[in-house]
Amino acid sequence: MSFCRSFQSTLFSLCFLFTTVRSSVVPRLLGSFHINQPGYIAVIPSGNGTGHDLIISCFNGVPLTTDHVYRVTDVRPHLSSLSNVRPDLVSTKITWPNEASAVPDDVFGSSMVVVAGGFLVPFKTKGTITLFNTTGTSIVGPYEITGGNEDHEWFYHRVRWLDMNGDGVKDAVTCRGKKSIFGGSSGELVWYEHPTVYRDNLLYPWTAHILGDDSDTFFDITSLPSSDGMLPCIITTGYFSNKLKIYWTTDPNGSWNDLSTVHSRIIESDIGHVFDVQVSDLNGDGKLDLLVTANGVSQTGLYIYEIPTDFRTGNFIRHVLKSDFHTHNILPGGGAPGSAQIIKSSSTSTGKPMILLSGDDDSRAYLFSPASTSVSDWTYQMNIFLDLHSGTVGGIAYSDVDADGFPELFVPAYSKNLVYIYTLKQ
Repeated sequence: MSFCRSFQSTLFSLCFLFTTVRSSVVPRLLGSFHINQPGYIAVIPSGNGTGHDLIISCFNGVPLTTDHVYRVTDVRPHLSSLSNVRPDLVSTKITWPNEASAVPDDVFGSSMVVVAGGFLVPFKTKGTITLFNTTGTSIVGPYEITGGNEDHEWFYHRVRWLDMNGDGVKDAVTCRGKKSIFGGSSGELVWYEHPTVYRDNLLYPWTAHILGDDSDTFFDITSLPSSDGMLPCIITTGYFSNKLKIYWTTDPNGSWNDLSTVHSRIIESDIGHVFDVQVSDLNGDGKLDLLVTANGVSQTGLYIYEIPTDFRTGNFIRHVLKSDFHTHNILPGGGAPGSAQIIKSSSTSTGKPMILLSGDDDSRAYLFSPASTSVSDWTYQMNIFLDLHSGTVGGIAYSDVDADGFPELFVPAYSKNLVYIYTLKQ
């Protein structure tokens, strides 16, 4: 009997180990192409409705230099000859372009891309939110919606779209920050009102509405359960304030234009420069969690926070995935890691998503695979699939552009002037 039990225990352990090993995925390099100083990459639908384009934001840290936005049209046919890729110039009119993303089709009724811009580098601080029309073979734009007197005093990193005032059209939601060379810093959660009178006139400046402070870089939008039902929420990061915050509205129609119905609380203020956040179910229990990065020199980390039953009053439980990142850049704005995002793919057998992470100034790109199917197991296997040993790895993008069931990863090696492309197909 004891032998049988011992054998069964050993067999169970071997099966568990096999499952764990299978769940660890190593990206396979397909190739690379040259482009000067790629900082962020976005994969967007091609304007013709088939295929995928790459939008690449490129910026130069030298004051008064010109920054660029490029496009690679229909990237799929290039996967077999990546060294021959020659990106097309989209614009030189955006100062320090940051994250680009596709605008939902129902915002303007056509294919559009939005680019957030500006940074704390001297003479690069003029921030903007800029739109491009990508419907045809040629990109039309830029159209700047941040035309107010104070809009250019801030820099912007991300834009999302949500009807904030219940008028039937989606508005631009963002966080914005500013930092003087020798003085203090500020951050704001703000939304730009889509002008209904001039909704087709992209040259018309949009009005800014401030929701709160301490929020300056990235954010995510969701709805969360509470004792009063589902409530619309925005989770924000404060790089300068060191605060991870959550905002919500109690307006019965889910609107945000009445500040008396907008509330907030601090989730975390002890992990350093809070950089990015994504809302997703990380452990497969059917409940949403927060995937968070803290970017810095000494305080660094990749974290998961469990969202409590009532996010307004409960305790957010923190799980540390990795906390010993080492940056190669100790200048202002330098640090590690960068942004993290989940990948849901058939490549893993656990049912949980993998985590794709830019190391930023630690010069690496990471893929974290969940170690087991257990909802109470928060351990991950870490794979460093790119290590440049120096310089910066920018904002990574992924998408299954060749429709083989496995995503391709697009990694901007900023300091090497290259974009590396990997596949999760083994």
